[in-house]
Amino acid sequence: MNMHWSTLVSKHFNMDCTSLCYGGASIMWAGDQILRSDIRADDIVIWGLTHVNRYPIVHNKVKHHITSQNYTDHARHLFNIDFFGSETLLNWSVNSVRQCYNFCQKIGAELLVLDFACGLNFRSHLPEDLDCIAFTDIHEQKFLDFGTDNIHPGPITHQHYADTVINYIKEKPLTLIKS
Repeated sequence: MNMHWSTLVSKHFNMDCTSLCYGGASIMWAGDQILRSDIRADDIVIWGLTHVNRYPIVHNKVKHHITSQNYTDHARHLFNIDFFGSETLLNWSVNSVRQCYNFCQKIGAELLVLDFACGLNFRSHLPEDLDCIAFTDIHEQKFLDFGTDNIHPGPITHQHYADTVINYIKEKPLTLIKS
């Protein structure tokens, strides 16, 4: 049975894991999920950041996460396709991460960000002391393997992600895992 990197990490540390993710979701949507969750002091929030060029819209009472690849008629009336490469969308996404970072600091939770697709330009706008693991180099080479859809990472890549996160947490001085 193949496991997602987050499940592998939680099993390694024998900790409960709550998944707040949704396939194809935007950074802004994910940030909103974190801010509205029951996160408490000493919790560890590990946030895998995806592409900046996703934007949540509602059409016919259904939420869609729009990208330049699935830019359809129900998005065209809202904004131009150039919006996906805009500084505005970048700024909103960065602000979502900054808001979650601030929230976690205030309540005493740890936030670890995994940059799966944002890149150095995005990370350069984040707080310097925000814990971040950059996986974007592996994305330039695609993945170590692919899942059954031949688009997303496969089990070897998920294991690599998990091992990297586990090692990072083990080496982090006293904050992420309290013995």
